[in-house]
Amino acid sequence: MAELIAVLPVSNRLGEGVLWNPADGCFWWTDILQNRLYRHDLAADRTGWVETPHRLCAFAFVSRPGRLLAAFDTGLAWFEPETGVVEWLHRPPELGQGLRLNDGRVDRQGRFWVGAMCEDTAAAPFGSASLYRLDRDLGLTTVFSGVGISNGICWSVDGSRFYFADSPRQTVSVFDSDPATGTLGPPRAFAVTTGPASPDGAIVDAEDHMWSAQWGGGRVVRYDPHGAVRDEIVVPVSQPTCAAFGGDHLDLLCITSAWDGLSTAELDREPQAGHAFIYRVDVPGPPEYCFLGP
Repeated sequence: MAELIAVLPVSNRLGEGVLWNPADGCFWWTDILQNRLYRHDLAADRTGWVETPHRLCAFAFVSRPGRLLAAFDTGLAWFEPETGVVEWLHRPPELGQGLRLNDGRVDRQGRFWVGAMCEDTAAAPFGSASLYRLDRDLGLTTVFSGVGISNGICWSVDGSRFYFADSPRQTVSVFDSDPATGTLGPPRAFAVTTGPASPDGAIVDAEDHMWSAQWGGGRVVRYDPHGAVRDEIVVPVSQPTCAAFGGDHLDLLCITSAWDGLSTAELDREPQAGHAFIYRVDVPGPPEYCFLGP
């Protein structure tokens, strides 16, 4: 099902948010805790990075060359990686007080969804984070609250189902979704992880199966639309974080990982912790979407 074809030795403390950009033929991702934005040129087999002025938690491509929609730790902004210029759009007042933004993705209609996480429970009680939606007119909506760590934001191929993981609760939920309005129905249980594994970043493939990176579980699991496990990729690290389809045929799956929180002994056993891994898979993914705001 999956063949490892490349290991990118980037040693990310917290690699996350990987996306494929067909405009430049590169996988892009962020190391949140080291304030770095990475780009791997697939054709040239070359990886580079730039520093970010704030912790970059997630991002989206936009139509304007040289600009990203950035979900920094304390808010949303336009960001130019080459110049470092930041133009803030929204800075919710609750962020920066024990809460920060985390996982995010653009839906099929060009809206950007991003969830927050509790990183300091002394300042923000566990379960006080929220999921937000940035509409194309740049209006920001709080979709729901009561979240520990937002993750796994993705949609079915037709956009009628929305997936969301709350990592410390080890649960993945699915919601009916109205593609036209972004309105969600009530959550239903989709999948539950056990032991040390927590659901992290996720992506849906062209057969409408959802791939979930499982932090602490050392694998990326493929679920069918009913939540049954159909396949998995066992990776050589315990903390895979996110995955994205890319390449000319969208049949390459890039998986990021992290070494944050591992002990010295664990790092000795996991020399590739924090690296990114590219697998060739049998089922490709649908394309990523750009944010379609002004």
